[in-house]
Amino acid sequence: HWLDKDGSVHGNNFVVPVNLMAIAYGICDDAKRSSLILDKLENQMQKENLFIWPLCLYSYNSGEGKEWQFPFPVYENGDIFLSWGAVGVQAYANYKPDIALKYIENVLARHKEDGLAFQRYGRQKQDGKGDDILAGNFLAIAGLYQSIYGINPLYNRLYLNPHLPKKLKGTELVYEFRGDKLNVALTAGKYSISNKKYKLTAAENFGFSAGKDGLKYFKKAEDKPCLGVFADGTGELSVEINKWEPGSYSWYSSSSGNSSNVKYTIRGMSNNSTYTLSVDGKVLKQIKSNSNGIAEFEITAGKQNQLVEI
Repeated sequence: HWLDKDGSVHGNNFVVPVNLMAIAYGICDDAKRSSLILDKLENQMQKENLFIWPLCLYSYNSGEGKEWQFPFPVYENGDIFLSWGAVGVQAYANYKPDIALKYIENVLARHKEDGLAFQRYGRQKQDGKGDDILAGNFLAIAGLYQSIYGINPLYNRLYLNPHLPKKLKGTELVYEFRGDKLNVALTAGKYSISNKKYKLTAAENFGFSAGKDGLKYFKKAEDKPCLGVFADGTGELSVEINKWEPGSYSWYSSSSGNSSNVKYTIRGMSNNSTYTLSVDGKVLKQIKSNSNGIAEFEITAGKQNQLVEI
């Protein structure tokens, strides 16, 4: 529960948000330990059939709570608050996303029942208590978008990192990002983001940015783009990443409408090195990276999927 200033440990009441934050934020980076914590929490949740996580699983020790917080559970000694919904979803999304989704659905069901118009919920009857409504009651839904759908708006890109339960595979949604309506498709192993001009598809988490200066692809969680694409036509250009490893890059591209010449910029190559560029298995030309490991070249876009390899 808490540490005294002399370093002594007090309490064994299992403070739920503290444990969830330690796992979600990577403080507890031991997979075995985190799974033990999450499994223990879920076992108790099933035992009591709670609709979402309480503040603590077990009671404060005598003398470590207000007198009116006994007998357990009362208020901060065991009642249910919704303010750690997002961090709970995040912790379980990386481990067992079906559990995360279960509690999201529970919150949605409770919203239909009472509008979540309470500060907290009692532990024993799971009835609403308190009229000072907390904005945190929404956070399980924030967790749905951030950790299940994996939609993370960052300063220079939209980062897509889904953790989909089987029930949600194939989800499609529209997400407004900096004045642009993006279509996000979450087919397992083939995630995509698109606007009216560009579509980017990859088998794993990636970052997406598209505007007047073209499309940028960010590999996994990297914060610098490794591929830039600019099409000078009016149609849509689709790029699907096939392979992206040091010294070996390949992707499929196709265009619609009047897309003609497409300019590609690759970053992170070996400095001052020569590479062979092929399209659909045929050598097109040799390209060379500069002293900063950047190579630029143009290809005429095709209507069908072209396999571009370097």
